[in-house]
Amino acid sequence: MTVVKRLLLGALCCLAVLALLCSCSSSPSSSRTSSLASSPKSVVMPDVTGMTYDNARSALKDLGFSKIDTVKENGKTPFIIAEENWVVLSQDPASGTEVPGSTQITLTVKNVTEVEADKQDAQRAALIPQLDALTGQPYTTAYETLGQLGLTGKWIHSTSRQDFTESVKLSVENPDPEFEVPWIIVGYENLNVQNMTVTILINTQENLDSKAAADSMESTLKAKLDPVDAWIAAEDYGASQYPYGFKLHYMVGKLAETAEDENTWFLKATCDVTNQYGATTKDMVCEAMVTGTSDNPQVVSFIVY
Repeated sequence: MTVVKRLLLGALCCLAVLALLCSCSSSPSSSRTSSLASSPKSVVMPDVTGMTYDNARSALKDLGFSKIDTVKENGKTPFIIAEENWVVLSQDPASGTEVPGSTQITLTVKNVTEVEADKQDAQRAALIPQLDALTGQPYTTAYETLGQLGLTGKWIHSTSRQDFTESVKLSVENPDPEFEVPWIIVGYENLNVQNMTVTILINTQENLDSKAAADSMESTLKAKLDPVDAWIAAEDYGASQYPYGFKLHYMVGKLAETAEDENTWFLKATCDVTNQYGATTKDMVCEAMVTGTSDNPQVVSFIVY
């Protein structure tokens, strides 16, 4: 065989091998093998609820997830500027689910400010029934309950608004029966769950009974003689005593309006008195006792000083 023939035969063999390789690479079985090799890898979904959005997104991306969407509880799209200010409330798919890395992940998020507000609302709702139950209880019981709830109390007299916090604390921690005031709980106000503080209103049963009696007496008197009619009668009486000018400031200068008994009002307010020379003395004090009925009020005592 000549050299030329050998070269031609070698070339033909190379072409045959190349054709066979091309045929194999384009066969259906080869295509399926390639497709399986490039299919997404399955990943077990982690639990990212409770995480800030930036941390949740980083954790998901580290696992190969690239399609991450966010929604608010109402289904609307949140306007996210600082990712660390948003918290993941729920996720879809759920944690523990095995899914391909190409899966669309949906995170329901909420602003941390709103999350904190919701938390405080829940705390407040849990504390309110327990604080309501303190009304009528002795202060020692209430003091112990506040400690169990993690609350710091400010103890205020329900009528005078005087602060008895230090006195109450001393009485509980170093009791002395000789000087103990039998405080009971009247109510509470200013519950602050962020600082865990509350104002407890206190009084004594004796004072409460006295106030209840006074309220009853005042109610009975009002039914007979409306206080407005009593004030008008006092001003008219003053005008008769000071004919050159008398003005009773019972709207803005009222100092007292109490039931002396079931038939008589005690009234006290600032007044202006003008003498015969036209000189007016302002901000004097007028006290009057008025009895009778709204149809016929009677001034039984009247002084100006």
